[in-house]
Amino acid sequence: MKTSLLEGDPVRITSGVYAGVEGIIEDLQPECSAVRIHSKIGNVYAYLEHAVKIVKPMPNRKPNPLVK
Repeated sequence: MKTSLLEGDPVRITSGVYAGVEGIIEDLQPECSAVRIHSKIGNVYAYLEHAVKIVKPMPNRKPNPLVK
């Protein structure tokens, strides 16, 4: 199974015992579809398909007066 998640990525768990927990991927095991995530509550585990990468919005920038 190919995944776009990498160690160090911020993720949110979408289902299971730890649903809603956010943290950083510490270990990926694609051969068994598992991921270990370091969170505020400690290390938690989830299946790869239940971990979604958190995309942080870009900070607001001043508009470029040259671009219309």
